[in-house]
Amino acid sequence: MLTRRFLLAAAAVTSVAAAIPKPVAAAISGEAPARLPAWVVGTPGEYNWEIIRARTESRAIKLWTADNCQHDYEEDEDGNPESPCECMACAWEVGASRVPEFDEITRPTPGDWMRAGLGHTCSRCGDETDPQNSGHAIGDEAVCDDCLTPEERDSIREALA
Repeated sequence: MLTRRFLLAAAAVTSVAAAIPKPVAAAISGEAPARLPAWVVGTPGEYNWEIIRARTESRAIKLWTADNCQHDYEEDEDGNPESPCECMACAWEVGASRVPEFDEITRPTPGDWMRAGLGHTCSRCGDETDPQNSGHAIGDEAVCDDCLTPEERDSIREALA
């Protein structure tokens, strides 16, 4: 039986549900919100790359620069600095690469960076290494040739054979 109280409660619930923002509604319902694409942004030739989630490459570069810039500056309506900043972060040539392998990974491990074809510091000695120059993903670790155990070296040879 429909009562006036029931109809008023149903109308209130419906209007409140329509006003909940989509990310909040997804969290309430248990659905994961859509993630922004993952970019690695940094200075070519350096090991200062960071994962930035942004819709576009230019936005990812702006976010990286803002995080690394040491100065406060006013932005215009397009998000560009009103006056040029001359700190090192803003003077660097910054690049960005789209890395779809990181889209679904919240915190990539050093091994994930190596499997994506990117460099990382060796998890064992701290030297810079990358898959193109004797770096390997061993589980969650990035390992340079010098730090491989004999067993790891044998398993890599077997995998390549």
